[in-house]
Amino acid sequence: MNCKAFYSILLQGIVDERDCFIDIFARPPVIGSGSWDKNRLQEEIKKCKMLTDKPFAVNLMLLNPHCDELVDVVIQEEVKIVTTGAGSPGKYIEKLKNAGRPIK
Repeated sequence: MNCKAFYSILLQGIVDERDCFIDIFARPPVIGSGSWDKNRLQEEIKKCKMLTDKPFAVNLMLLNPHCDELVDVVIQEEVKIVTTGAGSPGKYIEKLKNAGRPIK
């Protein structure tokens, strides 16, 4: 990578042509998974891990029909911060807790 800084927000995994992140908001980056399937999310998580060793988050859209698989991916890839939108995360709380993710 030719850039050491990292983006604060990844919107739908869009990265500029330099694969360069800019820390605009001084908080952990967030990968927005939108309507992705598990393969796409895993690919974007791996890109983020190549760019930073700092914690980052994945936002899961609960209306995504692939959400069950996406939860498995964030656990498998050891994503430390998971946020949700577009629904109630109730059915995933125990699974995330059991995987050591703090629930706030």
